[in-house]
Amino acid sequence: MNKTILVLVAAFTLNAETITTYKNGHTYEIKERNIIELFRNHVANNKDAIKKRFTAERNRMIKKIDNYKPNTLTLDIPTSKKAKVFYPDIEYTTKRDIKDSKGKILYKEGFKFNPLNYISMNDRYLFIDYSDKKQRAWVKSQKFNEDITTRIIITNGKIFDAIKDFKREVFYASDVLIKKFEIEAVPSIVEQEQDRVKVTQFKAKD
Repeated sequence: MNKTILVLVAAFTLNAETITTYKNGHTYEIKERNIIELFRNHVANNKDAIKKRFTAERNRMIKKIDNYKPNTLTLDIPTSKKAKVFYPDIEYTTKRDIKDSKGKILYKEGFKFNPLNYISMNDRYLFIDYSDKKQRAWVKSQKFNEDITTRIIITNGKIFDAIKDFKREVFYASDVLIKKFEIEAVPSIVEQEQDRVKVTQFKAKD
């Protein structure tokens, strides 16, 4: 055991002079260029081309963002020609049996109910065509853009411009919302009236 320890100590205390190095063939010094230097040289030599590509890509992205429109909005809603008020049917029909945790059927398939008997619409929803400058001006004249209880929903136009213009959150409409509230033309306001949904369609100014 003691001999083994002595051998290990001797092996780890060998200095560099006692180690023999064997060489096979010629040896060459490797000169490696700094990767940062290579990158800097590439940028310097291709400055104009890089700037041109960067500008083109930036403009492409700006245009893409500027012209963004969700694929959930495909319906083209016309400008209102007359004022009217109506109450869309918002009853929901279950498409399957609704069961509790023990499997007992609470509501059979085909059961109809009014969601407003269980929840409330705390906000009003104003649908407008933001691409129409007259509707934009109308929103401001009615101070809807300052009313925190009114959510502005656009059916057309650039949403980032609308957010900047109204200085508040703005949302895109969707085909589902438009169909559910039976929006026929804009501007229109959707709000709760007791246990019904009331849609007020305004006549756009000429």
